[in-house]
Amino acid sequence: MNKKTIIVSFLLWISLLAFIIYCLVRKNNSLIDQRDAVMHFSDSIFYYKDKSNRTVAQIELLKTKTVNQFLELRTKDSIIQELQNEVRRNKRKIKDGGSVTIFETETKFDTIIPKSYKDSTSFQFKNNWINFQYRTQDSTQFKLKVKNEYAVLIGKDDALFRKPRYYVEVTNKNPYSETKTLRTYQVDYPAQSRFGIGIQTGITYDGQVKPYIGIGIQYTILSF
Repeated sequence: MNKKTIIVSFLLWISLLAFIIYCLVRKNNSLIDQRDAVMHFSDSIFYYKDKSNRTVAQIELLKTKTVNQFLELRTKDSIIQELQNEVRRNKRKIKDGGSVTIFETETKFDTIIPKSYKDSTSFQFKNNWINFQYRTQDSTQFKLKVKNEYAVLIGKDDALFRKPRYYVEVTNKNPYSETKTLRTYQVDYPAQSRFGIGIQTGITYDGQVKPYIGIGIQYTILSF
């Protein structure tokens, strides 16, 4: 076996080994992503008041590298199942950082009819969020109209000694409404792989310098 054949065989074995390592690392990272997502299935909503005294609901995101990784997860949580169904319906729309959010709110309104309206046939309470009307003659009628406005934020908390924390917030602008359930799934932004298959150009040396062009597996050190 001549020297040139040995060198080519060595390079092929190195390329094959690098490709196998890449596949194993990718599979391991996929399992880690799924494990991290499952760990957050039991997260609870955290509530706080913002500077405008509005109620804000916050919970951590569920993230995986691919949509299929999230859809493959099994859970008995009905909210996560609903989220998976929405992700499945919008699978083609949420690639490369896209997200799906589901939330449910409850509006509570209590009022007392003043004594001055005791013998009246009508009563109305109205502000920016609630329009309640009561009218009675031969029959009694109730009308209720509720206005809701929300702000949805997907944010990130950076830290020096731990992984970044990604979360979603829903702000209820209606003071009579409260967020009861909240979940968001986001496809992680794909990291640029340094491995690839492409056209290679360079030089070879087998006693003399020769130009080289070919196709093969490569590891990118510098991109430009």
